[in-house]
Amino acid sequence: NGNVLVAQKKFIEAAKLFEGIIAKFPDKALAENVHLVLSLALEESGDYKKALFVLEQIKPVYKPEEYLELRIK
Repeated sequence: NGNVLVAQKKFIEAAKLFEGIIAKFPDKALAENVHLVLSLALEESGDYKKALFVLEQIKPVYKPEEYLELRIK
């Protein structure tokens, strides 16, 4: 479970798992906010550029937009 990996501070493993979920189940992943948890795992692993890229990808479809704006800043 990706959330368990995040709790264990295994951020790189969690990010890989979340990326696989997004690739395999894109609609469900969006509905379940997997992109947000992926961006958090990437940020915690130090990959700020990729974390920001993930947030920018979902920006056009994510509601509420204000949350993403705050995370991107």
